[in-house]
Amino acid sequence: MKRYALASFALLLSAFLIDRQSMYYVFPGALLFGLLIDHGAFRLFTRLKFLTFLLILILGLPLLLGQRQARFIGIPYSPEIFLMSLSMAARSIVILASVKILTRHISVEQMSGALQRIRLKNFSQVFALSMNQLPQVRRLATETFSEFRQRPADQTIFSHTLTAFARLIARILYHAEKEFSGS
Repeated sequence: MKRYALASFALLLSAFLIDRQSMYYVFPGALLFGLLIDHGAFRLFTRLKFLTFLLILILGLPLLLGQRQARFIGIPYSPEIFLMSLSMAARSIVILASVKILTRHISVEQMSGALQRIRLKNFSQVFALSMNQLPQVRRLATETFSEFRQRPADQTIFSHTLTAFARLIARILYHAEKEFSGS
């Protein structure tokens, strides 16, 4: 347990050290270290949704933000925003790898014991409660998303998304109030 917790902590520390200048040697070192500790934790990064997110982050933001002073295949982009989004993507990969390594090798009981030693005593009860409520929250999110898919013609996508998000938050808060008001 300690080995994986220390490795996860080291990866988190390296994520905070990643910036525009150090990205070229800290990021590959952190990836190599993470792969040596647990190569199975990196399966997350082969998923299409995550790769799409990274692609949008790295390539989409420089097209929309900043001063577009450079061109690539005739498309103007901001090199400053490109480097910033590249370092953000590198940080997110290292942080997610750190969390994945920690959660793959440390059980809830081990985590609860460690948190009790640092005087956070109610972790196991809070975790059990959250796992109990997760199916209801997932149901509320699914219902809200199915309603979101039928956008009225008089709303823009931004206002429709904001409305759906507010509706989801209100439903979750209402569910929590209804569920826990008797406690």
